[in-house]
Amino acid sequence: DLKNQFIPLLRLKYVSIILNAENNVVGFGICMPSLSKALQKAKGRLYPFGILRIQNALKYNDTIDTLLIAVHKDYKDKGVNSVIFNDIGNSIINSGITNIESTRELEENFSVQNLWNKFEFRQHKKTRCYVKKLV
Repeated sequence: DLKNQFIPLLRLKYVSIILNAENNVVGFGICMPSLSKALQKAKGRLYPFGILRIQNALKYNDTIDTLLIAVHKDYKDKGVNSVIFNDIGNSIINSGITNIESTRELEENFSVQNLWNKFEFRQHKKTRCYVKKLV
């Protein structure tokens, strides 16, 4: 099960869950230390030493990957995403993280792109998907 493989890699200090007055989840954000360099050094192999590189990357890293941010539709444009960014951002700063990698974002998703306008950033990757009907 993918969920059970993924959860041990998460660090609670990089997860933010926002509840409303009735204790219902209205938004959450998930980040995790980047495993890219560790996996490259291990050449994609976990054994014999790859697992040690990954464990080390989870503890000591200067780069974090933003995996997911979601806000309930009733709470959009009400600052919930700012609270999530502030919560995780404080943990990022306290951990000495200097680089943030975002996940793929739709080109038309201006609300997500506007989140990054408040930071110094550079776009260094671009991925596009095209759809063509075959029938």
